[in-house]
Amino acid sequence: MDLDPECRELGMHKRNKHVCDQESRTSSRVCEKCRYIFDNWSPATDEYDQDHPYAEWRHWENILAFKDAASKGCHLCILFLSQFKESEIEDAEGAMRNDEMDTLSVLAQCEPMTQSASRRSGQGCWSLTLTLPLSDGPALSVLSMSPFFVALEPYADFSTSTMAKPVLQVAKSWLGDCIRSHSACRPSQHGSNPTRLIEVGADGPRLILSAGICEPISYATLSHCWGSLKILRLVKSNFTQLQQKIPLDELCQTFQDALKITEEVGIRYLWIDSLCIIQDDPEDWNREALQMAVVYGRSSINISASKATDGSMGLFASRNPKSVERLQVCLDWEKWDTFPEVPDPLGDICKGTLYDCAPLFMHKRCISESPLGKRAWVLQERILSHRSLHFSSQLFWECKERTACETFPGWLPGILRWKDGNIEAEDNLEHWFAIVWLYTRCKLTFTKDKFVAISGIAKSLQERYHDEYVAGFWRKDLERQLLWYSTRPTTQPSPPRAPSWSWISTDSAVNSHPAAMYRPYLIKVLDVKIIPAGNSVFGNIRQGVLRIRCGYLIPFTLGSKPTSINSHRQIFSGGRMFSISLVFMWDYIDAEEYSGQLYLLSACRNRATRATGWYW
Repeated sequence: MDLDPECRELGMHKRNKHVCDQESRTSSRVCEKCRYIFDNWSPATDEYDQDHPYAEWRHWENILAFKDAASKGCHLCILFLSQFKESEIEDAEGAMRNDEMDTLSVLAQCEPMTQSASRRSGQGCWSLTLTLPLSDGPALSVLSMSPFFVALEPYADFSTSTMAKPVLQVAKSWLGDCIRSHSACRPSQHGSNPTRLIEVGADGPRLILSAGICEPISYATLSHCWGSLKILRLVKSNFTQLQQKIPLDELCQTFQDALKITEEVGIRYLWIDSLCIIQDDPEDWNREALQMAVVYGRSSINISASKATDGSMGLFASRNPKSVERLQVCLDWEKWDTFPEVPDPLGDICKGTLYDCAPLFMHKRCISESPLGKRAWVLQERILSHRSLHFSSQLFWECKERTACETFPGWLPGILRWKDGNIEAEDNLEHWFAIVWLYTRCKLTFTKDKFVAISGIAKSLQERYHDEYVAGFWRKDLERQLLWYSTRPTTQPSPPRAPSWSWISTDSAVNSHPAAMYRPYLIKVLDVKIIPAGNSVFGNIRQGVLRIRCGYLIPFTLGSKPTSINSHRQIFSGGRMFSISLVFMWDYIDAEEYSGQLYLLSACRNRATRATGWYW
């Protein structure tokens, strides 16, 4: 076999019985350590021990050798390395320099994934995980999928930057296909056009007022992190000036890039919050902030600056093309004869099964766990938008009928698609609390916005639920929704933003007790009254009153102070100490120190044991 010097030095093989040779791309270039994994995959996966359902291989001895293999072109090492945080690599290298360890053992593990998880794939999936010591967790799990599912999909020309023409052409094809073929993705026609839009044109962008335009306008929206960067904003003093022209050189990089993308995909108008809402006019801000369901629901496409922590970073990213190109391998398993002969995309024959390898958590890392994905306002924007184009280390597309990316431009395999909790639940309350679960784990710069930043979702779901919105809940089955708890005590907001029975009253992430979904309730909500601070029940509220029917209230006092959050406490009632102990999940930090009299209210009963299982 004739190898080029670089391949020979690294131990790379451009053809062996397990790795397909395709001259038009370098997917088959793998280092000797990675090649060893594929050469020995068959005995590890043929008949695995149920007690130890994985095989393990020693990879490179240290991080330097690992990085060297990636720099010399090993496709699998590049995929692995691209999944580490830069800080994890630095910590590993620092530990070596400081002699905290002689070597860094990089291990690779292969284990089977459930058949049900491998959507449409009779062969099942295997997870190849590489773990680096000192990191928070595994760097990468490599997906293996059946060839007739995704392997034969045409490969794209991967570029060194997401701003390259071929990359943007992929984005335009996604949008075009969606407009032509996806009936579920058509923007809502309810409501009016946004009050203000940015007109994109050859003469430079300018702010326009849509009041005089009767027909629906096709426009794009932008999701971005404000960060601490001072950006050009629409204020009273420049309102007239920006209608003449918005100076490009005063716009942050993200805004400039968003204008380019809007024009590139053939859309004339763009909506950006900081330039379309008057930022120093509270009345305008409150009115426009409550229109997010309409603004994002009517948008033709939402552009998401997923990787950027502020406006200086822009939309586009430089990358190693192989970090987004999938590695294709052919495993020559003698006992697996389901696909005895599989043609590869270029016409060669691989006796065995052809597999695609790609990072298992690529969707989660690039979107849900991105800097933008952790923002509370952006959760609303993502849910409300019918189509979203995410700019990360690669482009991702999300619409109602398709999720795709550059690596898998046709569609993202189901097992790679990260589902945020129970967000797709058909039951209305499970669906809503999945949204609440996500929302309370996102960040808000101003916690006073907690009602408003979810108001768009609530307004859009009211038609689906056919229900009354009450302070973060829905009137039907309110008893079930009231059984939430804080995951950690926080400082009590001052002044209170919501009644204490609403999850919006706390800054903590919240959970709903799973068993409470199915237990008989010992309380009955008789009436609930909400007095909004403005003109909408979806915005901030001035007062919320809940009237319930319940059983006896049990007066008690607490025993010794807790030694830790959620610790067990004995209770005293009626002059004697109860032998039971309760777990107290406090909403506020100062409540942990409380030592006066409290009252227990039985809220639900365990259907199986008939024991009272939840108290207020």
